[in-house]
Amino acid sequence: MKKKNSLLGILFAFFLLLAGCNNAATPNEQTTAPKEQEQQKPATELILATTTSLQDSGLYDALLPVFEEKENITMKVVAQGTGAAIETAKNGDADVLFVHDRASEDAFVSEGYGEYAWDVMWNSFYLVGPADDPAGIKGESDMAAVMEKLRTANAPFVSRGDDSGTHKRELKLWGDQVPAGENYIAAGAGMGDTLIMANEKSAYTLTDEATFLSMKDKLPNLEEMVKDLPELLNEYGVMIVSSTEKKEAAQKFVDFVVSDEAKEIIANYGMDQYGKALFQSDIKQR
Repeated sequence: MKKKNSLLGILFAFFLLLAGCNNAATPNEQTTAPKEQEQQKPATELILATTTSLQDSGLYDALLPVFEEKENITMKVVAQGTGAAIETAKNGDADVLFVHDRASEDAFVSEGYGEYAWDVMWNSFYLVGPADDPAGIKGESDMAAVMEKLRTANAPFVSRGDDSGTHKRELKLWGDQVPAGENYIAAGAGMGDTLIMANEKSAYTLTDEATFLSMKDKLPNLEEMVKDLPELLNEYGVMIVSSTEKKEAAQKFVDFVVSDEAKEIIANYGMDQYGKALFQSDIKQR
């Protein structure tokens, strides 16, 4: 009887041990679960208010995926004219600003809307126009003479007309003598659409270098007329929007844009396709 009870006790203890083993997590399971949860952590999203030229030129296609993979941060690009991009940032609807009108950028920072601002790169604005060049400006080295010839010829001119950095520069070049009349056409559009309109109308327009070169195959009626003059210097700057609630992630983006890794991407962008870089790095904190 005692032997029978002992045997039953052993069997009971054995079944309890089996149940305990089935319910307990193995050390590997306990240590792996948190790691899996960490790997599945959703990416932070940053909103980038920016000029259309950086989007239309294709630079972001080369630059942003590198940053996104590196930092597990997704970039949502809102491409507008510089003026509209600045207003988007002022309204608190962006985390980072990347545009090209230094006076507007400086005002944005001095008014408390932006911080941690950097010069990033530059290229040239181009005056482009029809091959027959009715205004006779091709190769002209005096910017004042160029604008006077355009006014006098009354040739079709398509303006961005959208308060963008390119539009602001165009107005600065005209000074107090902005043309009027049906031959001065306000596109109210981004750089790519403005170039297409100028091509359709065989008109002159002011464009950034990168967008024009990247779209040149689609613009058979437009040629480079004037470029590389001091008045046509086109500088780009990046900064954190002060109101962002994602300041750490925003600073990571700015730090990446001014890093050696991004500098190399920018310096090489366009070399294979156009035989020249579309942007020249010139990184310094303001």
